[in-house]
Amino acid sequence: MNYKAWLKKSFIYGLSVTMLAPSFAHADFSGLRLKEVLEREGREYMIKPGFADFILHSPALRKFYEARQYQLVWIDSQSGYPNAMAQALKDMLLKADRQGLQPGDYWDEMLEKGFTKVDPAKGNWVTFELMATEALIRYSRHLYEGRVDPRSIDDDIKYAGNNLSDREFNIIVNAVAAGPAGMNQRLDVLAPQIPRYQDLKALLEYFRNLQAQNDWAQIAPAGVTLQLGVTSPTVGLLRKRFNQLGYQVTMVGNTFDQEFDTVLRSFQSQNGLTVDGSIGANRSAVLNSLNTKLSTRISQIEATMEKLRWLPRNFESRHIFVNLATSEFRLVDPSGQVFYFKTVNGQKFRQTPSMRDVLKQVIFNPTWTVPDTLAIKDKLPMLRTDPNYLVNHNMFLFENGQLVDSPKVPWSSVSPEKFSARNKDRYVIVQGPGMDNALGVVKFPLEINTQAIYMHDTNERNLFAENDRHKSSGCVRLEKPLELAAYLLQDQSKWSLPAIQSFVPMKAGDKPGKTVSVPVTLDKNGVPVYFIYLTVERGANGAIRFIDDTYGQDARVNKAVRMVNEEIMDPATMPAPYGVGRLSVVGTPGSRQTFSKVRAIRCEISKPGTCDKPLSLDLNKVNNIPAGTYLVGFENSMYPNWVNVAAGQTTTLQLQTIQVPAGMEGSRVRVFRDFSQPQEQQKMQMEMFYLKRHFYRLSQENFGDLYVAGMWERDYMQRFTYETCKIIDDLDTKDDLALRVCDDWKRATNPSGIASMFEYQGDGTFNELWVTYPGNVVRLRHPRYLVSGFMKAGDTLAVFPGSYRIQDKVGVKNFNATTVTIP
Repeated sequence: MNYKAWLKKSFIYGLSVTMLAPSFAHADFSGLRLKEVLEREGREYMIKPGFADFILHSPALRKFYEARQYQLVWIDSQSGYPNAMAQALKDMLLKADRQGLQPGDYWDEMLEKGFTKVDPAKGNWVTFELMATEALIRYSRHLYEGRVDPRSIDDDIKYAGNNLSDREFNIIVNAVAAGPAGMNQRLDVLAPQIPRYQDLKALLEYFRNLQAQNDWAQIAPAGVTLQLGVTSPTVGLLRKRFNQLGYQVTMVGNTFDQEFDTVLRSFQSQNGLTVDGSIGANRSAVLNSLNTKLSTRISQIEATMEKLRWLPRNFESRHIFVNLATSEFRLVDPSGQVFYFKTVNGQKFRQTPSMRDVLKQVIFNPTWTVPDTLAIKDKLPMLRTDPNYLVNHNMFLFENGQLVDSPKVPWSSVSPEKFSARNKDRYVIVQGPGMDNALGVVKFPLEINTQAIYMHDTNERNLFAENDRHKSSGCVRLEKPLELAAYLLQDQSKWSLPAIQSFVPMKAGDKPGKTVSVPVTLDKNGVPVYFIYLTVERGANGAIRFIDDTYGQDARVNKAVRMVNEEIMDPATMPAPYGVGRLSVVGTPGSRQTFSKVRAIRCEISKPGTCDKPLSLDLNKVNNIPAGTYLVGFENSMYPNWVNVAAGQTTTLQLQTIQVPAGMEGSRVRVFRDFSQPQEQQKMQMEMFYLKRHFYRLSQENFGDLYVAGMWERDYMQRFTYETCKIIDDLDTKDDLALRVCDDWKRATNPSGIASMFEYQGDGTFNELWVTYPGNVVRLRHPRYLVSGFMKAGDTLAVFPGSYRIQDKVGVKNFNATTVTIP
């Protein structure tokens, strides 16, 4: 049996194949037969048709068919073969790329095989019907929600994403009711309907057409600096490229004329490049941008479309939208766009988070309390050099609320801990109001986030003239803060723009007034604020803008959403430089164990990270495999030590048996690996140290546990530590935890050396610490690590030696749980 076929779907299961088989023997193509299948034991089931093995989600399927009174959708009720709706579904899913999605995530070779291999006599029409519906729901969910939880991509993304509610689910049901001609159009409304998304959808099609026509030739440097008045064949090539990007060059020829100069400067300005009206002779940021491969631009558009799915489908009539990639501010109210100006936001290593927040007050003449991280990283080194630094910058030092004479402090002996929030006697630095205050003369606090991220004026107003404005420590600085304040307080006559300008200092030497906080009463719930990082958009003049991925967020999003099909190697084709040996794993799987396959991965122990692709082996069979040292697993359990397979010899491993104790309740018992125990901790560190990934691809399921990820599931554990740690010294990050994790990883000579990457919990779960570009640390909580399906008292399962937690009353933490350790 094909191992990939076993791994096709999510992993809620219940009934055995033998229990299902009788249902498929009847040539009854009716909703009654479908209902019978959907209502089987626990409403969780496994289906084994003649063409594949699948484990299917049931809750969404059941809800869908209940709404349709169990009418069939994709199977003709008279013939039992796929109908016109099935063909329409295929056509739609194979065009999922027009929405920035991957067609193979929905209509893959196994669904195609089901489409072509339906045999009414064998009863496998039921499986195709359910497979097709599941693919439809998954496509709809991804279209509306996005493919992954955005917060799992990095800790600078705070959006929770959208959830498919009853309203959206009814859209799916109604789309199907519209028939083959109307289904696609009805489902399209699940995608964002905002103009920005529709622009990207059109751009995606446009760039794919250019790619298909091979109409994106690389433009070689001219060899001379191109500027006004210069003639070169390269100018003619650039005219075409600018037109391809929507910059509307009307003149022809090879001379760098006034129109070309205007277009070039516009391109430089809109794409975050230095605006100088010239293109270098041999190296040029302009040429680098114009020569970027179409495949890269397409991926950039797809990542941007994915991020727009995180946002609400309906924005508030009044809201603030800050694009962190372009460093631009927009305020929209019921009359349309009101403000558009520049921002300065977080630098590469102190990123402004992508998030939604609310603005409810404006503070004039603010003081600035220096965050402890900045005090440690920035101010303490300056004070060690210049003890008068605080006095010269209108700053004050406090200890326990008491003012300290900062020049008299022996700064050379002050440790960073003195500024730490963990220290009850810590130093706190406060800057007084004034033109030189780091927040400028007005601050716009945000209510929700816990990172002290807000918008404000600045004392470095020269930065707005720069093209790359990623310069702050995380907050967003505004080019026109007083105008924004006047708008937000327009219903309070006391705070007109002239009144504000007379209240705050407007030039050096002006004495600031007192610090005043004014509530924003325009909207009773405050003004929504959206920060999001979007590197592609169509400008107001129709020209296409591509901004460099300064934060590396596009790369992270694309990596997270692209499903990687793990290749399972055939032992017969695997190189065997040390000869061939034999491996036999012996045991009897329990009735609720699904795959009954052994997984073996050969590794070079002396070189961590040099493991081969996995082998899929039969249980209770002598398997010929290349000699070497292997990690071996069965049903999410893992053998606790290396397994040496010698040439010409047979290595036999014996599975152990766990039986559910009689005291466990009902048939909702499950078994998990218990990571509170040293044996399972050692296994986890072993697989991560040598494989640099999890032994099994893991996916989090809707019951809150982890199981092997199938080919249609996202690998929940796809992370970046091992890529980032290689370059962390070059990232200039000062995140102490990131540095510690990377330092441990780089210096580790055995699995115990990476223990700092894990925080094991007493309930058998654990946190895994991952370092993501550009040096952030994500604490990813592993829920319970499932080894069995639902079981009942007396049921057994086969596992490798280890520590396992048996638990009933699903969803109640640690209720009636017992840990079994098998030596």
